[in-house]
Amino acid sequence: MDLNNNVSIASMDLQTKQWLVECIETAPDTNSLDGIRVTLEWFYSIDKDMDSFNYLLNKIVEKEKML
Repeated sequence: MDLNNNVSIASMDLQTKQWLVECIETAPDTNSLDGIRVTLEWFYSIDKDMDSFNYLLNKIVEKEKML
């Protein structure tokens, strides 16, 4: 246990990122994509990984165009 009560959270791992890509690619509708977007925002609020955040948001926009 950290005596300073600091919480150390790692950035999104590759497995999680790939899982999110698969969720985006198979999303059946815009409501599902909205839920995925909320998940991305949560990850970004923790790890501040703008590259992954932008990449996945762009995947959502691409998928929305196909629906």
